[in-house]
Amino acid sequence: MEPTAKFTIERIDEKTARKKDNTESITILNMDVLRQQKEELEQEVDLKQRSLTEISEIISEFDKLPVPPKEEPVVEPEIGEQPL
Repeated sequence: MEPTAKFTIERIDEKTARKKDNTESITILNMDVLRQQKEELEQEVDLKQRSLTEISEIISEFDKLPVPPKEEPVVEPEIGEQPL
């Protein structure tokens, strides 16, 4: 067994390990599936990181733009009133 801070891992065979949490629960893991899940998560994280970077760039560029002058609200004359 290879101890870690939160759990221990015991190799069962070439592709399988037993994970024992400090809470005394045991999980059987297929390493091929676990590696595939890791790869998929890394791809998702990469996609989200690129999206976050793009959003940050847009916000940064937006913040550099000058604020347009505030327009005075147009007040429509009520019926029966003469415009000035």
